[in-house]
Amino acid sequence: MADKIKRDGLHKGHRERLRNRYLASGFDGFSDHEILELLLFYSLDRVNTNETAHLLMNRFRSLSGVLNAGVNELVEVPGIGISSAILLNMMPKLFGIYEADLRKEKGETFNREKIVNFLRTHYIGETVEHSLLMLFDQNMRLIETVRFDKGTANHCTMDVSVIAEYVFTNHAAYFAVAHNHPNGSAKPSYEDISFTRFLNSVFDPLGKMLIDHYVVTMNEVRGIILDRPTSKRKR
Repeated sequence: MADKIKRDGLHKGHRERLRNRYLASGFDGFSDHEILELLLFYSLDRVNTNETAHLLMNRFRSLSGVLNAGVNELVEVPGIGISSAILLNMMPKLFGIYEADLRKEKGETFNREKIVNFLRTHYIGETVEHSLLMLFDQNMRLIETVRFDKGTANHCTMDVSVIAEYVFTNHAAYFAVAHNHPNGSAKPSYEDISFTRFLNSVFDPLGKMLIDHYVVTMNEVRGIILDRPTSKRKR
């Protein structure tokens, strides 16, 4: 019992020191495993999260590898239960939502490069195919993003009538669509190209401009209309 009380006291003191470091300077000076350790404070009580953080890093090799891991993979790590797995897994998705909301609040004007950067962030950690609609006003300010679940491994599946409803309800002047190939190539399929041409043929006569249809993978974002890679990342 005395040993347990001593261990609990050491863990408590360590947690307080780590929290105080964060309060003083954010994540400056934190190693990747210390960031995980701090994050796990909020799902694991009275546990040495330092050991658990090291186990996660050993299994997934990097901080991004941990946060991109699926819930089923995370719970295989000793010490990680369903609550901790969900907490870690939802972080990248939260980043995407945060960036979208921040850009809307700032009234930021978009161009093709910013759309690509936005999509790169939005699809971080996504292992399930889904499509995204981005709506812009006449000054290319982001009005709204709409997620469509889900696509298929080979092509985008979006209902054109639903896209039209969002475009006209939100008085969008421009719009872009995107979908991801989590484990595949950014090369668009025949169905992707056909769908893009069909969108153009529907909306162009109505004065609504399709900026591009993007295919997103872990390493690349490719615009179908431009028909060339628009952004690449190293692994």
